[in-house]
Amino acid sequence: MTATLKTVSLHNKVKQGLGWIFWERVFLRGLIFVRLPILANLLDPRDFGLMSIITTIFSFIDVITRTGFDAALIQKADEVDTYLDVGWSLSFIKGIIQTLILLILVQPTVHFYQEPLLGPLFLVMICSVFFSSLHSIRI
Repeated sequence: MTATLKTVSLHNKVKQGLGWIFWERVFLRGLIFVRLPILANLLDPRDFGLMSIITTIFSFIDVITRTGFDAALIQKADEVDTYLDVGWSLSFIKGIIQTLILLILVQPTVHFYQEPLLGPLFLVMICSVFFSSLHSIRI
């Protein structure tokens, strides 16, 4: 009987977790859906295209360098204080790696699109990536 209750409890927790993930994704996609038309109206079409190029490249780099360490710490129920320093260090190292990769990609991207304004925009976004890597997982 106890095993059956544990299975039902685990089943309910999994369903609840999937529900939270689903609604989080719906909410984030909804924000993107609302944000895009606003930006399209505020920005010149050329500037909107430049930001789209930069955002696409940055998103791709973020996806391939994602570690998931912060999510693992959030889900860990035990004492996590000993792992927070490691998590911050990994986040910082990931930020440095992302910054270096993006710095390497600036010139080829500017050359490929033949758009000189892309370089300074790229550098501003690179600074954003670096400084966001300094965040604490605890917060």
